[in-house]
Amino acid sequence: MYPTEELKSLATRKRELRARISWHRWECASAGARLAQPLEVVDQLAAHWRQLSPLLKLSAVPLGLLFRPHRKFKWFRMFGTLLRLAPSIIRTFRAYRASTAEA
Repeated sequence: MYPTEELKSLATRKRELRARISWHRWECASAGARLAQPLEVVDQLAAHWRQLSPLLKLSAVPLGLLFRPHRKFKWFRMFGTLLRLAPSIIRTFRAYRASTAEA
């Protein structure tokens, strides 16, 4: 049906295409690993958070109010904001983990 040279050409093209696809898969996997590194840190922080006493977790709210925005101390303002947003961040992280565990 096809001439031999054309079949050889198609086979060569197919090998090249498979090699290129393999290379792109490797690039995507390495990029994904680099992107996941910050999530690993968040995962470790969440594991440490789960190990904390419930009373200590409840004290995060007053600490957040204690470190509310202040003009002179920008670091405290950031810390207070993070403490106030901690429950939302944890819920988001748990939802992400649940969605990746199902896949």
